[in-house]
Amino acid sequence: MHNFLRVSLLSRPIPSPCVATVILLLLCGCAGRTPGSNFSPAPVPSSPTSTPQSQMAAPGLGYVWDRTIHGLRQVEGVAGSAYFSAPALTDTSVTTTVTSSELGYALLLDAKGNLSLALLPTGTPRPLGSQNGWTSLAISSTGNEALVFGASSDAPQIITGLPQKPVLQPLGFSSSQLPIVGAAVGDTGAVLTASQNGDGTVSIQAYSAQGAETSPLKLAAFGGAAFVPGTDTAIVADGNANSVYQIASINTAAAATPLNTGSGISHPIGLEVTSDRHWVLLANAQGNVLQLDLTGAQPPASAQCNCTPTTVQSMDGAAVQLTQIGAGPVWIMQAAAKGPRILFVPAPTSSGAGGQP
Repeated sequence: MHNFLRVSLLSRPIPSPCVATVILLLLCGCAGRTPGSNFSPAPVPSSPTSTPQSQMAAPGLGYVWDRTIHGLRQVEGVAGSAYFSAPALTDTSVTTTVTSSELGYALLLDAKGNLSLALLPTGTPRPLGSQNGWTSLAISSTGNEALVFGASSDAPQIITGLPQKPVLQPLGFSSSQLPIVGAAVGDTGAVLTASQNGDGTVSIQAYSAQGAETSPLKLAAFGGAAFVPGTDTAIVADGNANSVYQIASINTAAAATPLNTGSGISHPIGLEVTSDRHWVLLANAQGNVLQLDLTGAQPPASAQCNCTPTTVQSMDGAAVQLTQIGAGPVWIMQAAAKGPRILFVPAPTSSGAGGQP
């Protein structure tokens, strides 16, 4: 090829110096982009924003707390072909955890209400705060916000600046001081709490990022809540009325509207919203799971899990954990265009690592 180019150029009259320069640059691949051309320069890689601890060496679905050994395990692989790693960290006093694989950290809460933070996978937990009434945690989809709260009247606190500069701030709380049975926190700083009334009903309180409180909804029973990623809109399920509601514009003027009623919803225990904002994944108490299309383009779709759901917790933004680690497999559901998929992760082996499917 090079010989052909050299001979063909020499066999023609020598061009003017300017034209020769252009030809030389083209042959060397050094010519810049000319107007109207289809050439575009290669993108410059952006600097990583996550810490080295948050970079997963292999594909993974996130982290799951193993109550049998009081340890945090990474779920390695992809949905349908995943297994549990050996414990990333263990702490026998911890009772509740939430994790952010994207930001690479875990929040840990023990039975005495001591809250700590550990960078993943092997960071040493450091204390963040303590309150006897704290029993539960909630985390936003990106992990930049979290909430610590309890069933007692102790005021919940929102956690910002995660994970490098966490700051705890009391959440404005209604004067009734009712027991909290559930909560959710959004990426924009908006918060929902579900409080148990004396007659058994549940009041939903919505808190804007500025601290304003409203009560946009009352439920027969709490059936789960989650924010649509990156927004101040939340999805809430009624565990007895078998209804799902959307609470929009919490940071400005919270308003609740029915999202879907009577479409396979039967005593829901929890729900999550996928990271692409497309699907609501909801688990019913008897093992039936439901996928609702937030765009309204497709009707609700369901699938049956060979399990009794005990938890509904997002794993990687598309898969949701349904059961805890125990003697059998951990069941998960995953959003798909044709309806939810029911998959499982084999139980960890006695050696500590997970059995591969």
